[in-house]
Amino acid sequence: MKIWLKTILEEKVTRSVLFECADAYDEDSVFSALRSACNDLDIPTPLFSRTNYFNFVTFNSVRLKSCDFVESVDFDQMELEIVIEK
Repeated sequence: MKIWLKTILEEKVTRSVLFECADAYDEDSVFSALRSACNDLDIPTPLFSRTNYFNFVTFNSVRLKSCDFVESVDFDQMELEIVIEK
């Protein structure tokens, strides 16, 4: 399954990447894929709580604000969205 990661600054997409996740409905798999994608983009990995994961699975997307990162970031929010393939 594929996940689309976008970073947004002032309502404009600044980075965008589509990455593969073995199972988007497995919390460890999602976090591992997210960490790998963040490393590829050279941005910090966010604090991804169970609430974030629950919202991600329930609504097929989640938005993480800059306060969800321990390190400072150059964007306002990061959005993760499950890409549904036909």
